[in-house]
Amino acid sequence: MIATDPKIKRELIVSDHFNNDGRTVLISPSMRLGLDLKDDRSRFQIIVKIPYPSKVGRWTDVKRDRDSAWYNGQTALALVQAYGRSVRSKDDWAYTFILDSAFDGFISRNKLPTWFTEAIINDIILQNTNNSN
Repeated sequence: MIATDPKIKRELIVSDHFNNDGRTVLISPSMRLGLDLKDDRSRFQIIVKIPYPSKVGRWTDVKRDRDSAWYNGQTALALVQAYGRSVRSKDDWAYTFILDSAFDGFISRNKLPTWFTEAIINDIILQNTNNSN
């Protein structure tokens, strides 16, 4: 396991994961942007919580007041970006586990890319098929 540490530069931690000959698990609460985990660099990821933007700050309040859909749109964008860290091309694959119990409600109430919702629905169907056997 390779965990992020505020005392160590992110690039060094990621490099350690990329250059390790063994199997490693990269652990971080905040690696959903600027990270290319293509192919064997990531075959699974766990998203513990839907990545809502922080509600702390005047700008967030102003943007939410001007456009009520903005907040959920930013959340959807962050979620899709986090998902995309591990799947970088049409031939790439990874398992994504989203543990937040609010996930089903979020995707049913918000517009997400068709390919994303189709991937989620296909995974749910596969999981239900496997659990019924």
